[in-house]
Amino acid sequence: MTNEPLTIEAPQAVLDALNRVFMDRYHSTAEYILEASPYIGPEDQRALQRIQAVAAFDRAESVRLTALIESLGAVPHAGPYSRRLAELNYLAIDYLRRYLADQLLEQVADYTALLPSVQKCTEARDAIASLIANLQEFAHTLSV
Repeated sequence: MTNEPLTIEAPQAVLDALNRVFMDRYHSTAEYILEASPYIGPEDQRALQRIQAVAAFDRAESVRLTALIESLGAVPHAGPYSRRLAELNYLAIDYLRRYLADQLLEQVADYTALLPSVQKCTEARDAIASLIANLQEFAHTLSV
């Protein structure tokens, strides 16, 4: 008997959907914001903590999605960073907080559109549905 994990082959549409979601978590906008030298005033600590929470979530989801993609017999592909991230350097954290909330809502819409392509793969469907719920909650928290 072998100690290698059991893997199954997934349809390409499922892998494409998971890689799309993985890329956004791996190239976390929240993480980039934290590294982009934003202006953070004393009154901005709450916004900073909320962005830090999203970045930590993105790191954890990236690891979880990697394991899921590998369990389906594939290798995760991160692709290049989005060019628009370079425009986020040295901006006020309050602006970046709202920008991140908008980005998360765009991702929710994108991921919701992916759900039909993963309907037959329970693990992928559940992972993306869970991610959608979490991103909606983060977007709301960042907006208030």
